[in-house]
Amino acid sequence: MNVGEELELTAQNAVYGGDCIARSAEGMVVFVPCMAPGDRARVRVTHVRKNWAKGKILEIISPGPDRIEAPCPFFGDCGGCQWQHISLDGQRRAKEEIVKALFRPLGLDSKVSSIRGGAGGCGYRNRLILPVRAGEDGKPRFGFYRASTHDIVEMDSCLVQNPALWTVARSVIELAREYGWSGYDENSGVGMLRHILVRHSPATMESGVVLVTAGVSLPSGKRAAARLMEKSRNVVAVMQNVNARRTNVILGEKTVLLGGLPYMNEKCGGLRLRTAPAAFFQANPGVTEIMLGILREWAWDERGGILDLYCGGGLLGLAAARNAAWLVGIEEERRAVSDARANAKSNSRIKTAFYAGPVGKILPKMASRLGGLGTVIADPPRKGLAPAVLRAISGLPARRLLYISCDPSTLARDLKSLVSCGYSLEEAVPLDMFPQTYHIEVMARLTR
Repeated sequence: MNVGEELELTAQNAVYGGDCIARSAEGMVVFVPCMAPGDRARVRVTHVRKNWAKGKILEIISPGPDRIEAPCPFFGDCGGCQWQHISLDGQRRAKEEIVKALFRPLGLDSKVSSIRGGAGGCGYRNRLILPVRAGEDGKPRFGFYRASTHDIVEMDSCLVQNPALWTVARSVIELAREYGWSGYDENSGVGMLRHILVRHSPATMESGVVLVTAGVSLPSGKRAAARLMEKSRNVVAVMQNVNARRTNVILGEKTVLLGGLPYMNEKCGGLRLRTAPAAFFQANPGVTEIMLGILREWAWDERGGILDLYCGGGLLGLAAARNAAWLVGIEEERRAVSDARANAKSNSRIKTAFYAGPVGKILPKMASRLGGLGTVIADPPRKGLAPAVLRAISGLPARRLLYISCDPSTLARDLKSLVSCGYSLEEAVPLDMFPQTYHIEVMARLTR
């Protein structure tokens, strides 16, 4: 097989990462973006490796049963969504099978339950992160990255995001242009505005805005914040985050308040929460309610202590700990820990304590002081549990571990370690937290 060769291929199944797998006549695996299971297509080979190749669709010869017309005009150009050309039911079947395939080598695929999701696949996201880049004409450009690049596809709406986010974002863009805020140039490190971040709560109808800048200078920043809140009455918090590093990481260490409150209010799972606009919060409110329902079902009989690792603002631990004796949370982001303490005061009558710092450093030091611990909740970042955290969890007295993962491949890796430490997987529930993309949330219940 050679680069540039044209093949007729039939897609077999979608895989984690967004491509579909097809096989050449010789049996070579070919990964093809924007293909749907069952599609027959003419494909040009773009990359060849020893055991696999990658191709690009030239023509759909016959569509598979799950292929639909992508509803977004930017699909295929914008890199935000990978599966808009696949029906929602087809996406969910693919995601469930991806989780089972990852668990199969461990002999755990029979533990995977049916995937659960919300009512639809559009308008669900509650957060918008909009890159701002310097255009060739010197004017800022606003949009999303083209697939596999940092080139901007300019747009002023997105079908998967709550429309309220863009109502606010368009007002911010108008102000940025009026005040002459320059877009950031990644190559030179020159420019003012790097990202516009907007959060919206459908439950409280409040929104928060974070302007991510390359330096402390933001001319008329407070005046712009006041005008934004006057025009968009649902905006209750406007903040500036300073990120002077030459990095792909979006947020920097320093955040200052430009107008309103340093937080916004959120309602979720019967809890009333405060959360900083830039803080992590589950992206899909409808599916988050499903997640909290499952979590409560799994932890309803816990009368001992609950340890919430990577706790953020405390949502998962507070939802699970209604019948528990105490709750301890660990979170690296100090601003989130402040929110967690405030949220515990508002929502819980049990003894709570929250600690700021890396889980891998704090947990081993406090493990001996967690007598009476019954349940551990872990909601780590995409990279999963670090070896030090896995070792510390294995030494805890907890009989139950509830693991919430946003990457099923790292979950499968961690399950292998946890099973070797005496845990048994009782159930894994995939959640369609991110329709139109290949991303999958998985909840796993382990006991010992």
